[in-house]
Amino acid sequence: MKKVDTGIIAITLVILLLPQLAGGIDATSGNKTLVVGKIYFPGDTIVIKSNFLPDKAYIVDPTGKTCDLRFEGDSGVYQAKFGLKKDVVLGNYTVVADNVTERFVVDNWSITAEYSNGKVLGKVSYFYVKPDFVEYTIKPEGVSGRIRIENGSFEIPVKIGEHEVILKCGNAFEELEVSPKLTITVDSVVTGNGTAVIEGKVLLDGFPTKANLTYWFEEGKVGREEVSGS
Repeated sequence: MKKVDTGIIAITLVILLLPQLAGGIDATSGNKTLVVGKIYFPGDTIVIKSNFLPDKAYIVDPTGKTCDLRFEGDSGVYQAKFGLKKDVVLGNYTVVADNVTERFVVDNWSITAEYSNGKVLGKVSYFYVKPDFVEYTIKPEGVSGRIRIENGSFEIPVKIGEHEVILKCGNAFEELEVSPKLTITVDSVVTGNGTAVIEGKVLLDGFPTKANLTYWFEEGKVGREEVSGS
């Protein structure tokens, strides 16, 4: 990586912006295109594709430092690779190839999560680009999907039993071991006049919870009732 005089950077930016301000497109670059992803993370390898072989190409990082790019290929298909170190500077980057530019962001996401009352509750942190979804896998069932992040947080319901929950979001990764337990407690039984009144609670991890309670009598009659903790 080499330093470039700030005066040279300023002149380059003016040259690149003038055609846009004039409302026109340089005829010599009108059919030139660069393709690069919109977001990357520390440790990623950036692959930049183009339909032309640039005479000069480089990446400008958020601090203004540049690093030359080498495109290879033929027959109108060219590409260059650029590896991001683990301690790379986060922020907005610019790819310059001749007089064509593209931009991308290097960000770092993280997940914090815990189990509580039948759900995995988590948060996702970021610096520049807000993530929309968290991907999850619940083992041993192999259930997987993705859940939308709302105001930086998410909730994933978990069934009764022992599970391993794997969470992924960008470069963020988190694993949890959870064991939701459902119990029924009987507080009192009052009989009289051929009837019985049973009072109790349905508890999830020790806390009252909504449940569909099924009960039956000796003669085989079955009843079902939706309860809200008791």
